Amino acid sequence: MSKGFASSHRILLLATGLFVCFGGLAMRLVWLHVVDRDSLLKTITKVRAQLIPEKARRGDIRDARGGILATSSSRLILGVDPFALRPQDESKWPRLAALINLPEAELERVFRTKYREPGAPPRHAQAAAPLFQLGGAPASAAENPAAEEDDDEVDATPDEQGRRAIRWAKLREDVSETLYAEITALGIKGVYGERVYHRAYPNNQLAAHVIGYVNRQQEAAAGIESYADFYLRGQQGWRVGERDGRGGELPQFLTRQVPPAHGFSVVLSLDLIVQDIVEQELAHIGEKFQPLKASIIVSDPRTGFILAMGNYPTFNLNEYNKVPKDDLARMKNAAVADIYDPGSVFKIVAASGALEEKLVTPASTFDCSLDRIAYRGRMLKLPGEDHRMGQLTVAEIISHSSNKGAAQLGM
Repeated sequence: MSKGFASSHRILLLATGLFVCFGGLAMRLVWLHVVDRDSLLKTITKVRAQLIPEKARRGDIRDARGGILATSSSRLILGVDPFALRPQDESKWPRLAALINLPEAELERVFRTKYREPGAPPRHAQAAAPLFQLGGAPASAAENPAAEEDDDEVDATPDEQGRRAIRWAKLREDVSETLYAEITALGIKGVYGERVYHRAYPNNQLAAHVIGYVNRQQEAAAGIESYADFYLRGQQGWRVGERDGRGGELPQFLTRQVPPAHGFSVVLSLDLIVQDIVEQELAHIGEKFQPLKASIIVSDPRTGFILAMGNYPTFNLNEYNKVPKDDLARMKNAAVADIYDPGSVFKIVAASGALEEKLVTPASTFDCSLDRIAYRGRMLKLPGEDHRMGQLTVAEIISHSSNKGAAQLGM
C-alpha cells in the first residue's frame, strides 16, 4: 500500500532543508549582533546620526519711540519628499495646488519627479542683489552677481543608471503659519515645511539707507543690519538625533538639544516722525528740482544724536532686489559715504562760534578789503574773494559769503 507523498525520506529531506535555512539565518544573526556588532554600530551611527539646526529669530530694529523699523516673522518653506507620497492622497493634490497658488500641472510634475537624471542641471532660484557695506557702495555694483540656491535636496548616492533620488523639492517660500495649518490639515504625507524667519520692513523705504537690509541668504547686507549684526542675529540652536532610511527624523533617538538664543533688539536715535518729514521734503525736492542726489540730516543740538537721515533717490527695503543694475547707486547712503567739501557752508561754524561766545554781534563790522591781517604775532594772508568787498557786518558776511570776513570771524 502506497504511503503517498508523505514518505519518511521526504519528510527527513524537508526537515533537513528547513533546519539548514533557519540555522544559516541564526548564524547570520549571531554574526551581526555579536561578532561584527561594534563595526556595524559605528557605520549605523555615522549613517543615521544627524545634526539639525534650529534657527534663531533676528532681533528688531526700533526708533527712539519704540516704533518698529525692522522685524522678523515666522514663515515656512514648503517642500515635498516624492518618495513619501501615497496614491490615496492624489485626490487632495488639486486643493494643495490652489492653496499655494501653483498650477496643478506643475505640482504634479514636481510630485512625480523622483530622480534627477545624470547631467541634468539643478533647479535654481535667483537670490538677492549684491552686498553693501554701511553707507558704502555695492561690493560689485557693476556685475551684480546673484547667488543661486538649489531647490532640490538629492541623495548623493546615484543608482545604477546614474540617477540621484530627490528627497526634497521646494514648492513655495514664504508660507504663513495660517496657510501652513490649512496645508497640514489636508494630511498629504510627504508634504512638510521648514520653519524660517522672514525679515520685513513695515515702513518700506523709510530710513532705508540707515536701516539696511537682510538678503535671501539671511546675511546682513547694509546699514544698521550689517553694523549691529553681531547683536541682531542671535545664536543658532541645534539638536542631535537620528534619521530613518528615508531621511525622516526619529524623535525617540534625540540625544541632545540646545535651544536657539534669539537676537537682541537695537534701538536707534531716529524719530520716525522727524524721519517721515525729512523724506517728504526730499521727495518734494526730487520732484521740483530733479537733482542727481540730495541728503538731509537732522540732529538734536543738545546731544548731537541723529534724529533723521535721508537721501534722494531712495529704495524700498522689502524690494531691494528689484533695483535695476544700472541704478544701484541709489542704495548707497550718500549722507555718510560721499566725500563732501564743506566750502562756503562751513562759514556758519565760524560765525556761530563767535556769536555763541559773545565776541561779536550780528551788527559787528569787519574790513573785508584787507589782503593780510595780524594774528598771534604773525601776518597771515586772507583768502581771495570773487568780488571786492569793504566794510561788512557779521550778517552781511554770511549773506555775501565773504571768505575774508569768515576767516576773521574764525580768528
